[in-house]
Amino acid sequence: MSYKDTAPIDFEALFRVWAYTVYLKSKGHAKKVKKFKRTCKIPDDLIIEFTWENATFEFYGLETTEKGNRVIPKQVHQMRYYSDISKIQPKISHNSTTEATFEVTVVEGRTSGLGVEPQPLHLPRALSSMPNSPFGNMFPLSTDARQIPSERRQQPWSFNAKFELEKDVHALATMMVHENHRQGDFKCTARLSGKLSAKVSKRKGGAPTIIDAADFPAIYAVFKSSVISVQSVNQLRVNREEKSLDWTVVGDFSLIYGLDNSYEVTKGDSGKGEATKQQ
Repeated sequence: MSYKDTAPIDFEALFRVWAYTVYLKSKGHAKKVKKFKRTCKIPDDLIIEFTWENATFEFYGLETTEKGNRVIPKQVHQMRYYSDISKIQPKISHNSTTEATFEVTVVEGRTSGLGVEPQPLHLPRALSSMPNSPFGNMFPLSTDARQIPSERRQQPWSFNAKFELEKDVHALATMMVHENHRQGDFKCTARLSGKLSAKVSKRKGGAPTIIDAADFPAIYAVFKSSVISVQSVNQLRVNREEKSLDWTVVGDFSLIYGLDNSYEVTKGDSGKGEATKQQ
């Protein structure tokens, strides 16, 4: 089973606008973006390098079954011993509009500067089995940086994630409903947190500008305390071909929804989605 939202979060557009806002502020332009747009032109000689440290994923919920309510324990997965470097490499498309390509480079087993010892990272089976999930390629079901061969630790590898980590956490929480909790209504919450910083530099040289994401609290909140609550309308039963879901934004921030006609959604807004059977 997989979760399909009729209005998916356009985090790629969010990052494009946020990146350019960072660049403008670094040049002394105090420009405040009130409503984010999907399309944002970025100078083709601009390189923005994101550093995302201490990423923590949390998901938990309450299941209502025929025997009553059962609280599902809160599960936290930390990747504190990884250094996630995310780069935006702008490129010119056929319509002369600058687009941003998101790439994530993972340095395995790196602990310098983080002040923590490598700890095993235990991920549920659904996480690695999710279709097109970058997590399935990043980690085995249980990973300990100390058990990674030295030659792998010395050779960083990359994959194209397009910043869909938040989507995957959201989908994971719903997949766990289908895999582990066959019946009953289920309320689940997924949260992503971590420290995000950015370095802006010119492709043709020049001193880089270090900017902390905390300078943009409204956008930083997406990573610091973003919470999306998904509640099933009908009982989740395996023999049902279609299942209707509701989503509600419960955080003190704004998110961007929509692929073609993006619009702003804030705390308290809600909408409809559906869980479809994967082919």
